[in-house]
Amino acid sequence: MQNYYEKKFQLLEKESDTGTALFEIVRVLMYQNSSPKLSQKENKYDIFWHSYFINYLTIDIFQSEDYLWSFGQYIRLGKIDYDLYKKMIGLDEQSFINATRLSGIISDFQKNTWNELTIYLENLNSNTLSEFIQTTNHFRKNYLQRKDKCNEIKKKLNLTQLDALILSGLYLYQFVVGKTENIKIPFQIDMGEFYTLRNQDIWIVIDKIIQGSCREKTLNQNKIFSAIAKKIFPLLSGKVDKFHLYEYQLFCELVANWANLNIWKNEIIPSYCYYEKDEEDCFNEKRGVLQLYNDYSGMKLLGLSLTEDNINQIYQSVGEAGMQALCKRFSILFWLKDIYGIEELSINGKIYNLHDAITTITSAQVFYQTDHLEPFLSLVYEKNLLPHEALIVMMEQGRQTGKVRTVLAFDDINQKARSLYNWITGKESKTAKTKKMLEILKFWSHDLNHVTRTDLSEKPFYRIGDFIFSLPHCLGEQDLYTTAVNSIRKTYKNRKELRKETALIEKNLANLFKQHGLQVTSSFMPDDKSVGEMDLVIIQDDTVLLIEVKSSFIRAGIDERYLYKHNVLNKAAYQLDKKLAYLKQYYSDKQNFHSWIVDTTLEFDHMYFGSHLKISLEELVIILNQDEMFLEEVEKLQTDVIYLKEKKELDLSDLIYRVQNNEFWKKSINRFLMMAESK
Repeated sequence: MQNYYEKKFQLLEKESDTGTALFEIVRVLMYQNSSPKLSQKENKYDIFWHSYFINYLTIDIFQSEDYLWSFGQYIRLGKIDYDLYKKMIGLDEQSFINATRLSGIISDFQKNTWNELTIYLENLNSNTLSEFIQTTNHFRKNYLQRKDKCNEIKKKLNLTQLDALILSGLYLYQFVVGKTENIKIPFQIDMGEFYTLRNQDIWIVIDKIIQGSCREKTLNQNKIFSAIAKKIFPLLSGKVDKFHLYEYQLFCELVANWANLNIWKNEIIPSYCYYEKDEEDCFNEKRGVLQLYNDYSGMKLLGLSLTEDNINQIYQSVGEAGMQALCKRFSILFWLKDIYGIEELSINGKIYNLHDAITTITSAQVFYQTDHLEPFLSLVYEKNLLPHEALIVMMEQGRQTGKVRTVLAFDDINQKARSLYNWITGKESKTAKTKKMLEILKFWSHDLNHVTRTDLSEKPFYRIGDFIFSLPHCLGEQDLYTTAVNSIRKTYKNRKELRKETALIEKNLANLFKQHGLQVTSSFMPDDKSVGEMDLVIIQDDTVLLIEVKSSFIRAGIDERYLYKHNVLNKAAYQLDKKLAYLKQYYSDKQNFHSWIVDTTLEFDHMYFGSHLKISLEELVIILNQDEMFLEEVEKLQTDVIYLKEKKELDLSDLIYRVQNNEFWKKSINRFLMMAESK
């Protein structure tokens, strides 16, 4: 009896030829929404790779991206079949190696799949395979040695979560505050010029150490103050006993080793596994341009929401720092709504006020910048004090003015909510506002008494029992755009509101096209349901533009980016193939057809997936808003507020030409670099 894929293959072979059918059937496996009905013991890769048509594979077909990726998934998920392995190695050893690297088993130290495969491969007496095993084992051995070293130091330290928070705060002030790249730390392991440390690399390590430390049973304010006094003041004053000095040295050694471990885990091994060339040209420059645009758009929104008199009154009331927080709030709200379709903060039915939630983190960030980081850096750079000397002076200045300026900010979360209730908008009672602020603080905090997969980039506060903690340096300098979207989209990636947000993205984008007098059809469902719904179809004269919209969260790791490429972007291209073919028949009177994958990420930007161009939604929004020259306005800006200018209609063919020739990025990146050099 033929399986699902064998039946599909026969139909495809009748419609074309064997070679074409082989290329198409693997795309059915990887990207088709519907899958065969399977028992709990079966998986689709196992069925596919035991189909009769596998015998028809040639070297060229096996070397193709989709076959390598799918065979890698078979190695990772399927039952070990040495006869199949032997067949594929006989077909092409290098392709078998490449598929194994893509499978993920090399970096998976929880399962024994790699070790089992190694035993089999060693018996084949192949120089190529032996070299592959030797190289891979070198990477795995180095990683495990570094992991063992970290565990050894961690065991010696035996820190509680409070200990880790306090030592982390001190460490950041001593070695990281005021630095962003090429950071030098104690016990640093030199990895060469290609693997330097950034501030966020240290934050990731600090976060892992805090989360992995021993849980606190009970905490009170006296215990926290006592712990800070015992650990920090002796180290700063130089009157430290051997135990606390040894403890802090071990902590510094742990940070350095863990940072090195992360380089192996997140960069070296993934670069080896996902061996393809990374074509994200000018990725950092593009992010810089887009962050400036978000700030620019926030100021425009501020100009639309308030009169000039209102703005002046607010400035007189809250000062420059308050205006910074207000502008950042408008910028993030614009970004969430127009780019991610998030206009309310709803987590599986529980609703928070989005404006109030964003106000909380933007105001907290500006507070830590102005009240902690700037005074500290002023003492270091203007008074030429050493970091520990600057900390002593800063804490004493805080004591004299009634401010608590320690390396770790903390408060009873209920008291914190009562002190910040006025950040909540509306005309409710103080009690109601305090309750809402408490919920927002809990949303933004990582509860250390529960094991979760969230990290500091998603939850900027920590919580232990009734106390909320923050590291002034991390919250003062972290990217709140990433925090805002990942706290919603990554932490709660399966929430039911996601579909509604995607629909809003499509609606907003459709409206931008309509503002230019273009014919736009949204959510077009063809008569042939197997083609699938089309997100946007834009038409003008003889030109048809088909858009597939994709949206998720901001990725950091190499493995995350490549999984997104294969599981999302390649699938989008597969869907667009069918949709574009349908449109060409549906609009037989049209001549020019174009198709884009419009995504909320910059990964693989301006790459073609098949015949379909992948671009960022932000680039398209900027062009449709006719804001391509916004950097010139930013440079010439004389006031703090930008007002909207009149827009002109765009020609669709001209828009397509400019996007496909990458005109916006070529001009914007050049100007961005010139602006950076002139600072």
